[in-house]
Amino acid sequence: MQQVLGTEPGSTGGPVTVNDLLAVDELADETVQHAIADELAPPCGCVLSIYLASSASSLLSGNFIGLGTDGGNFFQNSVVIAQTATITGLVLSVRDETMANRFPVTGTIFISRDCTNTPVNTSITATVTAGNCYAFAPANLVVNQCDLLSVQVVTSDDGALTDGAAATILYTIP
Repeated sequence: MQQVLGTEPGSTGGPVTVNDLLAVDELADETVQHAIADELAPPCGCVLSIYLASSASSLLSGNFIGLGTDGGNFFQNSVVIAQTATITGLVLSVRDETMANRFPVTGTIFISRDCTNTPVNTSITATVTAGNCYAFAPANLVVNQCDLLSVQVVTSDDGALTDGAAATILYTIP
């Protein structure tokens, strides 16, 4: 800006036109937009998380968990992927479940790539065994922008988990 206005030390200056000022304004706007985008975008290679949890009530076996919701309908209990990413793991917590006949308890990521209520099993499954409250499953699955995801929780005896469950889907972005 100082160069265009001729106020920069060592600048020779000259007549300034409206087009010169508009060009500087456009360049400044682009610079600010890039700075904002760089600040908001996480650095490549970092691990990010999607947290899913059932409601405060008991969780029926076979239900999908969402953002504080749960139910038999995948579509109503799913989250949308904001940008292409790679799922790197799944953590399932059954909180403080003590009913031994409920174990093992599995949590499996399901995906819909066409925005419908026809989820597909990804085979990414974390299995909590008796005496434990959580399990981790490593993964390597690319998901695309606008895919829908949820986790289905199943108990071995088809009984309900008294205090529900929580899941964390770990992922990286390119």
